[in-house]
Amino acid sequence: MFRYPKALVTDGHGQYMCILGCESPSRWMWKSKALRHEGSHRHIELVRGLSVQGQSAPSEQDEDDLMPGIDSDDLDADIEVEDANASMSFHSPVIGISGPALFDDPPDAIYDDWQSPLADHNMDDPAESHWLDDANPFPSTLFAGENDDQRVNSMTVDATDSDSDCGSIPSTGGDDQPLSLFEDDTEGEAAVTEPLHNGAYWPWKNAKEAYFDCMGAFPRAVFSEPELNITRWFAEKCGVNDIPTVRQIKMRRKDILKLAGGNPAEMDGKLGNIYTLLDLKEILAHEWANPLVRPHVTVYPEDAGKFLAEPSQAEKWRSEVSGALASPMVRYNGKDYFVMEPTLAVFGPNGEYGPVLPSRFFIRDDKFWARVQMLRTHPAEAVLVIDSRDEACIELPVSTFLLPYDELQLSYHYHGLPDPSKITHVARKGSNWTTVDLQLDDLDVPVVAPNPLRAIAAGRQVFSVPLWLYCDDTSGNVSKKWNKHNSLLITLAGLAPKYVHLIYNIHFLATSNIAPPLEMVEGFIEMLKDIQGKGGVEAYDCLYGELVLLLPWILGINGDNPMQSEFASHIGMTGRCFCRVCTASKGAAKETDRLREFMSVGDTRTTESTIAGIEAQLAEILRGAPSNASTFATASGVKDKYFQHFADILSEACAEIKEKRAQNPAMQGDAYLKETLKKLRDSFPADMFNPLLYVYDLNVNSDSPVEILHVILLGFVKYFWRDAVSRQTNETKRILKARINAFNVDGLGITKPRGHTLVQYAGSLTGRDFRVILQLAPSILQGLVPEPAYEAWLALSRLGPLAFQPIITDKTKYLTRLEDAIFDFLACTALWNTQWFNKPKFHSYNAVIRGRSVHSNHLAPSADIGISFSFMHAVRHLISGGYLRDPESGELRRAGQAILDLGTDKVFVQLMGMQKLLHVSDAGEFRHEPKSKPVQWSTTRAARVFPKQHASVPTMVQACSCAVLANEDTAVSGGYVAYLHRNAENSKEEVHIGRVVEIWSEVRRHDPECLLGFLIKPCSLDIEDTAPPYRMPRLDTRGDSEVWCNWKVRTTFACFTWMILTRLLKDCMAAISTFHNCAAHNCSVTQTKPVIQERRRRTRLDWEITHTPETEHDRVLNLAQLTNTVVLDTFRGSRRYPGLPLETVLERAIANHQEIIEQGSSHPLASQSAAARRGQGRGRGHGRGGIQPQSQGAPEATGGSTQGRGRGEGAPSRARARGGQSRGRGRGRGSEALRGAPLGEQIQDWQTYVPETNSFI
Repeated sequence: MFRYPKALVTDGHGQYMCILGCESPSRWMWKSKALRHEGSHRHIELVRGLSVQGQSAPSEQDEDDLMPGIDSDDLDADIEVEDANASMSFHSPVIGISGPALFDDPPDAIYDDWQSPLADHNMDDPAESHWLDDANPFPSTLFAGENDDQRVNSMTVDATDSDSDCGSIPSTGGDDQPLSLFEDDTEGEAAVTEPLHNGAYWPWKNAKEAYFDCMGAFPRAVFSEPELNITRWFAEKCGVNDIPTVRQIKMRRKDILKLAGGNPAEMDGKLGNIYTLLDLKEILAHEWANPLVRPHVTVYPEDAGKFLAEPSQAEKWRSEVSGALASPMVRYNGKDYFVMEPTLAVFGPNGEYGPVLPSRFFIRDDKFWARVQMLRTHPAEAVLVIDSRDEACIELPVSTFLLPYDELQLSYHYHGLPDPSKITHVARKGSNWTTVDLQLDDLDVPVVAPNPLRAIAAGRQVFSVPLWLYCDDTSGNVSKKWNKHNSLLITLAGLAPKYVHLIYNIHFLATSNIAPPLEMVEGFIEMLKDIQGKGGVEAYDCLYGELVLLLPWILGINGDNPMQSEFASHIGMTGRCFCRVCTASKGAAKETDRLREFMSVGDTRTTESTIAGIEAQLAEILRGAPSNASTFATASGVKDKYFQHFADILSEACAEIKEKRAQNPAMQGDAYLKETLKKLRDSFPADMFNPLLYVYDLNVNSDSPVEILHVILLGFVKYFWRDAVSRQTNETKRILKARINAFNVDGLGITKPRGHTLVQYAGSLTGRDFRVILQLAPSILQGLVPEPAYEAWLALSRLGPLAFQPIITDKTKYLTRLEDAIFDFLACTALWNTQWFNKPKFHSYNAVIRGRSVHSNHLAPSADIGISFSFMHAVRHLISGGYLRDPESGELRRAGQAILDLGTDKVFVQLMGMQKLLHVSDAGEFRHEPKSKPVQWSTTRAARVFPKQHASVPTMVQACSCAVLANEDTAVSGGYVAYLHRNAENSKEEVHIGRVVEIWSEVRRHDPECLLGFLIKPCSLDIEDTAPPYRMPRLDTRGDSEVWCNWKVRTTFACFTWMILTRLLKDCMAAISTFHNCAAHNCSVTQTKPVIQERRRRTRLDWEITHTPETEHDRVLNLAQLTNTVVLDTFRGSRRYPGLPLETVLERAIANHQEIIEQGSSHPLASQSAAARRGQGRGRGHGRGGIQPQSQGAPEATGGSTQGRGRGEGAPSRARARGGQSRGRGRGRGSEALRGAPLGEQIQDWQTYVPETNSFI
């Protein structure tokens, strides 16, 4: 409601008083006047004064708000040392000022209402919110007191014992602990010690035990012991007897965990912390034995040409990673072929064959292929030579392979070849195969044949298993109050994209509120290397029904920007070298050079350069100059938090020696200092650096993809939206809210947004909200922000869909468009205000972890949560039908049939988060129009296009309001869709846009087979004919042609003067978003919308946008839509904005900024915010004072006059009338001054505000 609620007090009866010391501090005001008072010049100045005081010593929370997503630990004073020449305002910290804009504001100001100490900060950090997570319909607890961190439970027993490492973290103790903690005390209850039973509920004893135990495995509905006791009490009162106690369930759970759990183990990290880590071998073996997972996992890279939709089709897996990891072997026609192992293959056009050395295998056109190097006999010796001359490395289908190595070893004499195990040289140059002409070099890496993996595999297939490693921090409390847990997670990179982000397929490894992320990663890396060294993990493959070996490796590292910087041993985004991927720096002396560095790509960082940077810091510390290490880190951007632990110990020892030198002569001299530090260093582990730097084929700098949630949605969009909203006054906020409420979201796949929420609580929004704002911004912000700011929004709306595009049909074109979109966005931002570049961002599973942490007793949180997730993993595997070895018989088996049947229980599936995994397509589903009745087909408009005599059309049909398309978009009647249309000239199918006129179905039942189809009116569209100022194509729905998209039959025939075409529903490709061209038609904002409360219409009216019926045909194609981006690619024009080269952008951006500073409020850009803040209208003034003659108040509204009646100052000569009525023509300041005013007249051309005359020029 209020911008700064802490500046006002209320009497509890609807009146408010300002406590900041304004002109009338003791006056009570009604809410409407209090809102206007907040926008007064004096009040805003006082608020800003308090804001400056509050920002002089920002708290840790303030720092996080200033740099969202940046850990305060990264704000190292030693690292932030800048050159004296780099002190210009370009890279000084950005602190937004409180809005709205005032005429005397700094012309280059950036606004942010949510940094004021008087603003309402009662909100969650958006960085902790994940818009990809599904809404949780189940409460994580049945008990909640005023403090969510303390469980209200009369059964809780205070713990007298606590772990000193837990610090101030409270311990709930007693019975209120997770079910994963086992106690030996079973007094009064019989422990369940019987063997596992072979019944329908195996491995549980009976139904009651199984179902009661499974209640502890729901990811988002975590039950504490008191809640389970309440459930047990309720069941007993309902007549259900013999329900096992909670303690019996806990004792029995040991067997379940041993059988199917994740085998958590306690780890003692090298930094001195203890944490619990789940076993990667168990997780992978269970995934391969899970029939719900294994069929969707890709294990080979794929050459898909220019198409890219999965990690297996990207260059990293297909070309960059060693073939020994990416594709160690293939099985073809019952024969096993391994990489780096000679095989016999046909490679000539006339059937020539010979030995080749495969370096990697991949899939092309659903067939196995191999990249091979030719092997030839040494010209002078009986050994093989690798031919690496030009065109000697070729690609062959595996179908051309004749003999694998084991068979070639037995028959090489028959083929006239030397021993295939003897490969000694590589030929790099030479046109003739002679010792004189050839350049023969020794092998860089000896070729060991047979491949050692062949012996380890012993006839089993070996599959590559790339992993996504993810780390994030989350609070261990429901309220997210200072109980930070760092968590490690993995997902199978080979999973199909639609499955990889499901909670079901995200695997927990470890969490700790003590051990830092890299210390836990160290344990995972050791586990990973151990598996790779032993040749893989043995697992039962339920797809092939045989034992296989799994070879895991890290494809990439995911996380927010601070976490990825930590994993890359990078200083962070607040450092001078702010980019973890390249060496871009903001330390240049000239502003032009700094801006150029920011907008260009620097030299690529490598693992080798990072290690060299850390070694240089270590060398400085060992020679007794630890302060130089910080200087080196600032200059290079390399800062290793893992190494920092040991560096701090060495630095403290160095300082201690230097302090004691004066009293102890033996300590004097550099030799003693260096020798002591060297001995101390030798006592440390050999590997003191980031363990990820030593992972084979992993580049921590380039293999950490940009996390678009935090960079785009919680970065650019959040900053821009806060600035846009902070610029608005109460009047312009009404316009903004009305535009949001009026926006038709058909085609966007989102719920209808609420303008009040997005505007009033702009500082408390989450990623999901910013995803909505990004798609609405071009339509709703037109005319409400300065033109350069609006152009930056448009550029961001062009970049966003490319970043979120899930499928790339042409990699070359896509990369070109993406690079152009990034440059245009940076250029528009620079031309708006170079101060934005002070924010470095311009170059799902947390709720589950938090739920488990809340139910931990906090004595050993890492172990408690690890065991809890181990049990979740066990239940998930059992109810999915995963295969296990029976501990008694040793045979493979699955859970009992009653347990498997839980997969068909809709409630249980939802509680387990498996609904999307088991989801069946809704294509063809429909909903009838409310209160519609069956009608005869011949009476419908569609009958003219689809004649009655066609056999598939029933006599009676019923109208539908919406139907689900093949891609599961919902097309609504009156909405817009993209469909395929065959061009009559070249017979090629082209994508067209059309409006859905009618949807018809059969009457008998709601069945996809009963859907008849869509009647669509094509829209005329010219890609290059964009609608200003939106820069998006204009649609025109006028025309006399219509198209019928049929669900069942494809036919083509003509009738009357209509263009008639019947299409399959699959040709109706996607739902498309459009919006009305309000800018061209000056659509009005009116207070005519009835307010609905509690499903009742009230007499109070709200603001809405009114479109005239005769302009409804003029639509704009919303290219900011984040869904169906591949379909919309067809309609993206070639024009770019601003379309300037880099040097021109730099020159203009700096000139614009200097001009703004020099001219101040007289500059057009500076005056835009002032004009936007005052949507002036010519209203009937209602003054306070004596009877006054008709006054000549403020001038007409910007762009025209508005004859609405509003409250204003009606006194002449700027003196405020105070004695009585005044019917003068004054400034319309109230809401009714906007009634009926076209948007283009309220805020149109930007004008300059002159405070001396209280007017605009």
